[in-house]
Amino acid sequence: MYCYVVIYDQNLNVLLAKKKITGARFEGKKTNPTVLNYSGQEVFPGGDPKNAKDTTDGALKEFTEETGVNLNSYIGNAKMWTKDFTYFSATFCYIEDNKKGDLVKEATTNIASGKTDDDELETVYFLDYKSAYLKLTTWDSSLTTPQAEQELSLRASKKKYNYQDKSWFKEMMDHLKTNNPF
Repeated sequence: MYCYVVIYDQNLNVLLAKKKITGARFEGKKTNPTVLNYSGQEVFPGGDPKNAKDTTDGALKEFTEETGVNLNSYIGNAKMWTKDFTYFSATFCYIEDNKKGDLVKEATTNIASGKTDDDELETVYFLDYKSAYLKLTTWDSSLTTPQAEQELSLRASKKKYNYQDKSWFKEMMDHLKTNNPF
């Protein structure tokens, strides 16, 4: 099951990750450059974890692989909750305002210097709920390349799915809006 991390503050600003178009390192191993799912788009950090105890553990592992950050140092377990949807899971994590800047700084430094196990993200940043909702639920072809879209389309046609489908992120945002404690 795919596992994602949704980090939010009391004003429902959420942490977005901008995907690279291609990646060349996965699970700490160099590979040939590969066009990434959601190439160039804004997403929540996450993926298909290996050897996770449960979906919360899987989401935290994926976050660490993609950002090089141990999220537990910013968010205590009491401020996390996990929702298992039909085809994926999301771990929602509340972060205090005074920790957001340090989290973004550590993650962007790790991403820029290659101190991550996965070479998937270009950057991370916080954005207000309404703007994040639009970015997370709309495919923007201007953020990727025609070659990447062609490869994603070919890959999707073989497995019979829509590579531009961002409904997963819509479900997560809708769940956050209706279940947040603020």
